[in-house]
Amino acid sequence: MTQTQRLLLAVGILAVAGVAANAWGPTMGTGPGDSCRRQAGDARRTCYSQLLSDRLRNHGVADAVATLDAIAAADSDAAEHAHEYSHGIGIEAFGISTDIPATFTACGDGFSSGCRHGVIQAYFESREEVTQPEVEALCQPFKSPTASRWVLFQCVHGMGHGLTMLYAHDLPRALTDCDMLADGWDRESCYGGDDVQGARSGGSTVSLLDHGGSLPARLLSDADVRHAESESRRHRRCGEVL
Repeated sequence: MTQTQRLLLAVGILAVAGVAANAWGPTMGTGPGDSCRRQAGDARRTCYSQLLSDRLRNHGVADAVATLDAIAAADSDAAEHAHEYSHGIGIEAFGISTDIPATFTACGDGFSSGCRHGVIQAYFESREEVTQPEVEALCQPFKSPTASRWVLFQCVHGMGHGLTMLYAHDLPRALTDCDMLADGWDRESCYGGDDVQGARSGGSTVSLLDHGGSLPARLLSDADVRHAESESRRHRRCGEVL
């Protein structure tokens, strides 16, 4: 083999190695939130929140949620707080569009439906008072015969969150507004949202779930019941930082 051939062979080997490094090597600095992960504590969380807000405003709800998926997959701390981040996406999304059914679809089920809860919370926080027709009409789009019962649950459960926030964690007042709902299943689901949000406020509350009240299990599938119970326990254990 001549010296020229040996040189060409060496160059070829280096080229192949470079391609392999690009294909299988680390990709630090190329994924969503990589610059945020270089920060720590509150600065990192603020960076993530700003990134998600930018994605929401420039690319829409579904893109912001997908970005949160990628962030949570790469950062265990972000994954632990993903429900709160998704709540924030939902709250801000309502400020951009008041089309709740469309936003619910874009939010998806991820992170214990935090995005959907945020949408409903923002709806109530935008009001100075709540009327019975408003309460009754809010979740009607999710009551068609072909609609998902689980999505309806997330709407009326989120209603409980929003009412409790509207009344500055006055749980009895929020529960009274849940009583405006004509359907018993809706009322019980709304109570569950009040229960979770009231517990977050630090008040002394009795868990409705423990008394069989917050989840209308008779009308949910077994899988939905397990999902709902897990969500409610998670909220009571960790609280919701909005």
